[in-house]
Amino acid sequence: MMKLNLTKQNKYLLLVTLIFCISAIINIVIISIDETVYIYDTADLRHRSIDYFEVLKSQNLTNFIELFNAKKIFYPPLFVLSSTPFYFFFGITQDVAAITNLFYLFILFFSVFFTVKKLRNEKAALFAVILSALTPGIYSFSRVYLPDFALASVLSLAICLMLHTDHFRNKLFTFSFGIVCGFGMLIKWSFIVYIFFPFVIYLIKSFKTDSLKKFDKQKLIFLFLSILFG
Repeated sequence: MMKLNLTKQNKYLLLVTLIFCISAIINIVIISIDETVYIYDTADLRHRSIDYFEVLKSQNLTNFIELFNAKKIFYPPLFVLSSTPFYFFFGITQDVAAITNLFYLFILFFSVFFTVKKLRNEKAALFAVILSALTPGIYSFSRVYLPDFALASVLSLAICLMLHTDHFRNKLFTFSFGIVCGFGMLIKWSFIVYIFFPFVIYLIKSFKTDSLKKFDKQKLIFLFLSILFG
């Protein structure tokens, strides 16, 4: 029975992986034939990503800290730093910068799958992934070199982890949730606005689950510390 369940789950995970691969190939093809030149924020972010790549390549910690703390830059640095591995393996081009979002597309699909699986079942989870792949406002933005798609992906991951904390009883998932929240803030400051209400609702539900009188204070302290650390 255990083997059957494991095989069934692997089948769904394989289908999600297939959806990701097809979506990634389509994105790469479209990006390769698109000759649109980056302007405004996309151009600024690309130049900044190259600056980070060059600084990391030179292993100059002082220059990295100066770039990290640059006040003239509006966006946090994590999104542009995500391009560094792609630049290292595929070179510094506009197309390579754009495919950075494939990493976040992977996160989005699997976060959506495990979130809906937690709430419903595997069939509903697979359907949710398919909807995500076919939604123009989501999928088309995965080719735009802006942190908004990365923000949506990390937000999905944070909500997924939060639901798997078992009302913050599971320390590993609670700690991971706090870390991912920290990553979200390093992608775009508005992350806190989007995670705030789901977090508050789930926290209230957690209080009701344990009841206020029996609520484990250590659990609350650990939750606070994990978010603070993140």
